[in-house]
Amino acid sequence: WAEWLDTFTEQDKTRSAIAWRSWLLDCFNAAIAAGWVDRNPIEPIRAPTTIVKRDRLSLEAARAIICVAREQKDQWIARSIELALITAQRREDIASLQFRKRDAASGWVESDSLYVTQQKTGARLAIPLTLAMPEIGMTLGDAIDACRDHIASRWLIHQTNPHGNSPAGSQIWRDTITRRFADMRDEAARRSETPLWRQDKEPPSFHELRSLSLRLHTARHGKDFAQALAGHKDARTTDTYRDIRGSEWVKL
Repeated sequence: WAEWLDTFTEQDKTRSAIAWRSWLLDCFNAAIAAGWVDRNPIEPIRAPTTIVKRDRLSLEAARAIICVAREQKDQWIARSIELALITAQRREDIASLQFRKRDAASGWVESDSLYVTQQKTGARLAIPLTLAMPEIGMTLGDAIDACRDHIASRWLIHQTNPHGNSPAGSQIWRDTITRRFADMRDEAARRSETPLWRQDKEPPSFHELRSLSLRLHTARHGKDFAQALAGHKDARTTDTYRDIRGSEWVKL
């Protein structure tokens, strides 16, 4: 089993090795409970260590990316980034937000809150529209108001111009959000006089907005607030997002 798990780490598939080791542990524990074996042969095998290659997103980089995004003809790009930074929600939840509650809606706006049922975890959140992100000079209400334009659409993040088979007002898919964020990130990096991420790391993705948001909200409102906003049951999961991975200076 150890040699087989090594084949994954040798292919730079550490996460697969970790997942398979966990699954095998469960299998042999079930076998012990059934009386088929008397020990778990997977326990002595050390769990592989994951080396994170992607760099964290700094506030400086996020501001530069938002600046570039706000210049674009398709304003939904900036809106998606602003909403993700303020709310700390995942891209699939940002893409699914609607202006009002409808059948099967997973996220919608009401008079005082943004309601989100997270698609990954099922966590149900009511985020107040007064939630502020002073670092970009906006509240959640401001970001939602910015999504309202001359285009009739049920979606907060929607096509503002016809694009291919997608008419104006149609929903923006999460992979499109990822790609366009990368475009804004790369353009911001080209304009910057200093590197926006460490050159020995992969550039931050859209998902890193969630980590930055939780770090900023933790500093302002505390760990419990950040954990609730993330929709995490276990504080250790939130701590993973708050880990800056050595990407920022610790100010004393």
